[in-house]
This record gives sequence, C-alpha cells and structure tokens, in this order.
Amino acid sequence: MPAYSASKAALNAFTLCLREQLTNAGSSVKILEISPPPVQTELHDYMGPEKGRALGMPLDQFCDQAYEGLAKGEDQVIIGSAGPQEDFMDI
Repeated sequence: MPAYSASKAALNAFTLCLREQLTNAGSSVKILEISPPPVQTELHDYMGPEKGRALGMPLDQFCDQAYEGLAKGEDQVIIGSAGPQEDFMDI
C-alpha cells in the first residue's frame, strides 16, 4: 500500500499547509480534514461481496465518529488510526 499511504500523507500535508496559509491571510474559511480507516463499502467489492464488505470499519460506526469530531468543532478528525493519534501527528 505504499502509493495509497503516500497519497494520504500528501493530502494531509496539503491540508495542514492550506489551513495555515488561510489563517495567516486572515481568511474566515475553515479547512476540515477527516482521516478515515478502511470502511465497509462497495469499494472493496472486487474481492467478492462477502469478503470485500467485511473489510474495515462498519459505515455507521465511521459516520458516528466523524460526526462526533465535527460536532466538537475539531478541524482534524482521525478515525481508526493504526496507532496512537500522537504518533500519527508526528509522521
């Protein structure tokens, strides 16, 4: 999954830089980032419906956690991280 991981890291860096740039420019635009884990959707159906739909976090659980973070006013919501959030932020 090197390409997937690299693209996810690049998008995270872009989001952080954009948020900082807009803040420094005095913009009222708020940049939000949700970092999802694998989620049980049709995305993995190529593996077969039974196996593909079992991969990852249930969609309703993901949606509940994402909404909870957004409702708290967080601008970065990390769901189902591979490790502690502190480690994710240090990468």
